[in-house]
Amino acid sequence: MTSLTSYKKESKQNIQLLLNNALSFIVPTSILPQCIATISTGRSAVIERQGLANGGDFTTRCSVALHRRLFHLGQAKNSSDICINEHNHLQISTRSPILGVLQIQSYPLPSDLAAALINNIPSENISSFLSDIRIHDECIVFTTQRHMLVQRKREMFPCTNCGLFYKGERGIRDHMLVKHQRSYEQSKAAATETRTAVVPYWRTGTESDAQWIQSLEAEANALNAASNLIKDRSLSIGLEAARIGNLIVLKHLIEEKGWDPTLMTDPTTQDRHGSTALMWSCGGGHLEICKYLVDKCQMNPKQSQLRHRSKRTPLHWAARNGHLEVCQWLVNACNVEPDVRTSDGTSAFHYAVMFQHKDICRWLNSENSNIVHGINSYGCNAVQWAALNGSIEMCEMLLNEFQLDFTLLNYNGHSIFHKAAVKGNTDLLKWFLIKGSNGELGMKSKELNVLLQPDKGGCTPSEMARLEGYQDIVDLFDRYEKGIMGL
Repeated sequence: MTSLTSYKKESKQNIQLLLNNALSFIVPTSILPQCIATISTGRSAVIERQGLANGGDFTTRCSVALHRRLFHLGQAKNSSDICINEHNHLQISTRSPILGVLQIQSYPLPSDLAAALINNIPSENISSFLSDIRIHDECIVFTTQRHMLVQRKREMFPCTNCGLFYKGERGIRDHMLVKHQRSYEQSKAAATETRTAVVPYWRTGTESDAQWIQSLEAEANALNAASNLIKDRSLSIGLEAARIGNLIVLKHLIEEKGWDPTLMTDPTTQDRHGSTALMWSCGGGHLEICKYLVDKCQMNPKQSQLRHRSKRTPLHWAARNGHLEVCQWLVNACNVEPDVRTSDGTSAFHYAVMFQHKDICRWLNSENSNIVHGINSYGCNAVQWAALNGSIEMCEMLLNEFQLDFTLLNYNGHSIFHKAAVKGNTDLLKWFLIKGSNGELGMKSKELNVLLQPDKGGCTPSEMARLEGYQDIVDLFDRYEKGIMGL
C-alpha cells in the first residue's frame, strides 16, 4: 500500500501537472516555459493546505504570481501577444492549437486567471482523483477524493458554495443561512443534498484496502484531535481567575508576576475568540474583579472581542448571563452605551430577552425606552428573539410592558411564527395563534394571516416545522387554517 506521505507527494505532483498543462491554453507558446516555471516553483507551487481542518487538502497561489509576471510583460511591451488594454486589464492573445484561430482574453484580476486555469483542466483528469476545485481568497483550493472520504468519516460535509466542510446537516444548513444568505428551504435542501452525495470509492477489498481504510481512520482521528485541541484550549491562569472570580490569584499575577491584562499582543490575555479578562469577569458577574480590572489596570470597558465575528463587549456578556449589577456598573460608572451593538446589530437587550433575564430587560427599558424597540442587522426585534427561545412569559412582558411590535417581518420575511416553528416551540405558537386571533397582539386576524405566509425564500412557518420534523406544529397550523380553534 502506498504510504500517506507518498500519496500526498504523488497527488501534489499530479495537481501541478494539471495546472501546467492547462497553462498551455492560456499563454502564448513563446513564453510557456517561463510561465510554467513561475507557477511550479517556490511559493507559487502546489502545497499542502495547512491550518484549516475543514477545507481542501492542497492549494496554490500560482495565479497571483502569474498575473503579476504577465502584467509586467504587458507593461514592458516586449510581446505582441501580451498587453494592457484600455481598461488597464491584462490582455493575452493566443491561437487555438488545431485551427489556429486567434483568441483574445482579458484578465482583470488574478482570480480570473485562476478561473481560466480551472476551466482548461479536462474533466476526466479531474474526476480521476479530485472531488472539488475552487477559488478562495485568490488561491486555487483542491480537495482530493481521499480527503473527501476522510472528512466524511469525521461526519463533515462540504458546502457546495465555498467548499468548506461543516459538522453534519445542521452545520451546513446554518452555514448556508448565515454565510451565503440562502433561504431556509434552500439551506435545508443543500444540507440534505451534500449528506446524500455519492463519494467516489475506488478500492477493491484486498488486504491493501484494509490498510487504506485504516489510514483514512487515522487521518480522520488526527484531524479531529487537532480540531478539538483548538476548541478545547484551556484558559490562561489570568483568564481562569477572572472567570471563576478569584481576585487573590488575579492580583498576584498582575502585581507580583507582571501579567498585563491590557496587553493585546500577549496571547494569555485573551481566549481563542479574543475575549479578555474583563469580559470573563463581567460574564461571570464578579463585580469586584471588574472594578479592579478597570480602575486599577485601566482595562477598556467598551472594548469588543478582537477575533470573534460577533464583537461582543463586556456589557453583552453581563446581560447575556443575567448579571444586573455588573450591567448597571458598566453603564453608570464606566459610561458604556446601554444600547451598544455587536457586529450584527445585537444589543444587550436582545441577549437579555433570549436568555430570559427580565430584571435586566426592565432596567434597560428604564435607561432608554427606545432600546427595547431596536432591531439587528437582519431586521429582527426582541420579539423574534423571544420566539426563538419559546418563552411565553417573556413574550407576555414584551407585549404588556413594552408594547413591542409582534407583526414585524425581518429582512428575510420571517415572522414570529417562522422563528418559533423552526425551534419547535409548540406552546408558544398556540399562544401566538390564540392571542392573535383575539386581537391581543396588536393585529387583526387578517394581519395574523400575513405572518403565516411564505418568507422571501417561499417557506411558510408550517413548512419550516415540517422540514425540522415537528409534525405536531404542522398539525397545529392545519387545524388553525380549518378554523378549529381548540388548538
